Amino acid sequence: MLATGGIQPKIDQSMVAGVSSNPIVPTRSFTRSYFKKLTSYDVESGILILPWYGFGEFAFAFTFSHIVLVDHIGCRYPCSLEFSVDDDGELACKGAVKLPRMFAEDFGEELCRVVTLVDARDNHLEVLVDKIDEDVYFTRGWASVKNFYNIKTGAWVVLIYSGFGHFGITIHDRLQFPVLAPTFEPPMRLVIDKLDVLPHFVDNLSEDLHDLSYAHDERFFDVSLEKTLTYFDVSTGYLMLPYDGFGEYAFHQGTTSIKVVDEYGNAWFCSLIFVSFPCKHYKIGGQWGRLVASRRLIAGSVITIGAQPDANSETLYVILDP
Repeated sequence: MLATGGIQPKIDQSMVAGVSSNPIVPTRSFTRSYFKKLTSYDVESGILILPWYGFGEFAFAFTFSHIVLVDHIGCRYPCSLEFSVDDDGELACKGAVKLPRMFAEDFGEELCRVVTLVDARDNHLEVLVDKIDEDVYFTRGWASVKNFYNIKTGAWVVLIYSGFGHFGITIHDRLQFPVLAPTFEPPMRLVIDKLDVLPHFVDNLSEDLHDLSYAHDERFFDVSLEKTLTYFDVSTGYLMLPYDGFGEYAFHQGTTSIKVVDEYGNAWFCSLIFVSFPCKHYKIGGQWGRLVASRRLIAGSVITIGAQPDANSETLYVILDP
């Protein structure tokens, strides 16, 4: 997290007059504290870096964009507050994230199972909500944020809760320049797969973010195919899949529609066409072209496609290499 100074206090102005009326805040009044040794970056850049886990998750809410720092003599310093992604992608790059406790206490009861992140280009990203004790987590669909906005190391994400399960989302790079949201016509709608999502919150979930993250397990595929995408696959709106060795086992005869679920848990509703000439193969259409655009796929990209025909013959699971 980044705390950036706004109005710089000046000793010879009205700031001094206000100092005497501001009581000194005793340490014992803190509900959460953190001891930090300042780095050269902290003192030269105008930005103070604070950790998320163990401090920020309890001290701040995503609804905050401005805070006031109060020093030991009561002098007040208006600052802006940003939520950043570190080298390990701690906030935005994992498949799940725990929201600040303060936000959970204020708005947790308002959130249902699914929320929507909306950017300035009217793109909508659905995210599954899980609750563990008093904490709120974003899980399935959250990992889409990194890829969709092409988030790099040091970038920061701001989520502003607007009510009714909707959050505004903005991204800035490490130099605080805004990252423009991608433009699609029509705007993109990332919808999570809700096939196995219960309408109520699930008890006894693990608090480990890795366990909460959505992922495909290739061990459960009855049949799978690794495919290098061709120019046809990424430019025509159709994905070509072979009949022999894959389609003959993955699809039931007569099936004309298929749901493709990516490794982030997003569902793409596609058409399925069986072609018998000049050789037997299948064509996946429908929202396949939107998936290609959303994930910026190009000829040469490698994907793994899996199916579980005995369990659900109308769903394909796709894993895209980074």
